[in-house]
Amino acid sequence: MKHPFSQQLFPSSSSFLYYIEEGSLGFISGVIAQHPDTGELISGDFSEQVEQTFHNLNALLAELGLSSQDISRTCIQLCGYSHLEELNQLYSNYFKVPRATVLVSSLPLSAKIQLDAVVRLNSEQQSQLQFAK
Repeated sequence: MKHPFSQQLFPSSSSFLYYIEEGSLGFISGVIAQHPDTGELISGDFSEQVEQTFHNLNALLAELGLSSQDISRTCIQLCGYSHLEELNQLYSNYFKVPRATVLVSSLPLSAKIQLDAVVRLNSEQQSQLQFAK
């Protein structure tokens, strides 16, 4: 199992990893609307947090030599279903893959959304990140 360090996302203060590889799959977890330089959650409405979360995911994918075309599935943790219709609209602008949506009571930094994704890897798509020893 490979554990890379990302230069595109704010480093976690815990032992949390944004990405691991296992065989031909990559697993991305815990992407929220953090500013990549400061680590602060962006202020703003729901759609701005969703856009920043998707931007952070795309930045990590690019760093890995991947794109949204390589995503097989996503899971979104959502604080309240009042924004579900808006989420569905924004999601359809970015992704055409299956998604699970789970209602949660809270997320890190009081984020309104958190995203996980599973990506397919082929032999040419080996991550370009520095791997932990």
